[in-house]
Amino acid sequence: MNETTTARMPRTGAAWPALLFLAALAASLPAAAYEALVFQGQPVEVTAADLLPHAKVADKTFYSENYLFNCDMDGKAKLQVKLGASNVLGKSGSSFADVSFSAPGLKSQRIQKTVPPGKWSVSTTLPFKFKGAGVELAGDHKTLRITAATSAAALAVDLTSATPGWKPGNGRIEFGDQGYFSIVVWPSLEAKGTITDTRSGKVTAVSGTCIFNHAVSTLPPEFMPDRWFYFRSEGHKATLLFQGLLLPEAWGAKAFGWALVSEGGKLKLAAPRLALTLSDARPRGDISLPWAIIGKDSASGIDCALKASKLRKVVDRLKKLPAFEAALVRKFINPVRYLFDASMECAAAGGIRFRTDGEYIIETLR
Repeated sequence: MNETTTARMPRTGAAWPALLFLAALAASLPAAAYEALVFQGQPVEVTAADLLPHAKVADKTFYSENYLFNCDMDGKAKLQVKLGASNVLGKSGSSFADVSFSAPGLKSQRIQKTVPPGKWSVSTTLPFKFKGAGVELAGDHKTLRITAATSAAALAVDLTSATPGWKPGNGRIEFGDQGYFSIVVWPSLEAKGTITDTRSGKVTAVSGTCIFNHAVSTLPPEFMPDRWFYFRSEGHKATLLFQGLLLPEAWGAKAFGWALVSEGGKLKLAAPRLALTLSDARPRGDISLPWAIIGKDSASGIDCALKASKLRKVVDRLKKLPAFEAALVRKFINPVRYLFDASMECAAAGGIRFRTDGEYIIETLR
C-alpha cells in the first residue's frame, strides 16, 4: 500500500448540539491535577451491542449521544444524517434529528427537529432501532437502514459495512467520576437506496459511501477537552480517519488521539492510542492553532504526521445566536471551528505507508 491517494473532501456536520445552557454556568476548573484514562486496553471486536444507547447514564445532566453519518454520494445526490438524544437540548430526555438529502431534479430536503420526551423511542436491547421526527435508523453492526420523510420526498437507504466497526482501545476517555467520552467508528459503509419525489412519483436510485460514528459524552463543559482535532479523507480505494484531543489543564494538558486506514474492506493500519505533539503553532486572535501534528503509538509501532496547507474557513458557533445570548455564552466558552486543506501520512513496520490529502478540522472550546 505504498501509494499516494488524493481524496474527495467529505462534508462535515456539527460536533455538539446546544450551547445556550452554558450561559447559566460559571464553572471553574479544579486547582488540582487529575489523570484521565485515555482509550485503555486493546481494541475489541465491535458488535451490534455497540449501537445501543448508554442507558445507564441517560439521566446525567450533560448526557449527549450522537449517531452521525458523513456521506459522500455519487453524482449530484446528497445525504447527511445526525440523530441522537440529549439532556442539554430542550427538555431532559429529548432527542434530535438533523437529516438532509437531495437527488437530481429534487430540491434539497431537510428535517431539523428537537423531539420532546415521549415522542421518540430507541431500543435499549437488541435489535437496535431509533425512531423520531419522521426518521428511523435500524439494524446491526453490519447492516443498517435509514428512512426519512418530508412533505415532498421520502428517503430509504441501506448501509452495509464495507470495513468492520472499530473503537480505539475500550473506546473511552474517562475523567474520573466527572464523566466520560466514548466513540465507535465504522470507517466505510456502502450506501444504496432511493429518494422518491412524492409529488411527482419520480424515484431516483442513489449510492455512495458513508463514515458512521456513535459517540457519547457525559462531561460537564468545564471538563470537556479544550481542543478537538479531526482529519477525514475518503476515496474509492482507501480511507484515513484521525481524531485527537487536548486534555484540559486540570487533567494534564496532554494530547492524544487515534488513527486508522481502511482499504478493500480491511483495516490496513490502526493506531488506538497516539501520543500527539502539536507543532507549527500560529496565532489566531487570542489563541494559537497547530498547523502540524505528530502522533506516535508505541504499542502498535505506528507513526502519523499531519500538515495543514491552507485555512479555508472559520465558523463561529455562536454567530447564529441572538447578540445578548452569544455575549453571555462567550464569557465562559468560545466555540469555533477551523477548516483546513491538509495532508496526512501514517506508517507502520514492514514498509506499510499511506499518505493522502483531505480536510483537517480544529474545534476550539476555550
